[in-house]
Amino acid sequence: MQTLEEKRDGYAVELKELERQHAEAAQAKENAEKTLIALRAEHGDKLSRFKEVQEIIALQESNNPECSVDNQPNA
Repeated sequence: MQTLEEKRDGYAVELKELERQHAEAAQAKENAEKTLIALRAEHGDKLSRFKEVQEIIALQESNNPECSVDNQPNA
């Protein structure tokens, strides 16, 4: 039968392992949050650039109907 000291030592080891796992999980969560923020910003940038390109194309087509993709024989 284990003595109380042996049990306490075993619990201390388990606690240290749980603390290590918690620290790893907290770091992983922080990294994931930073990645998510960066990806959202990148998506926003690309979306705004895409909208700008759409506006440019619409302006060109409205000013010059020959620029339309529909009027290109090789398109």
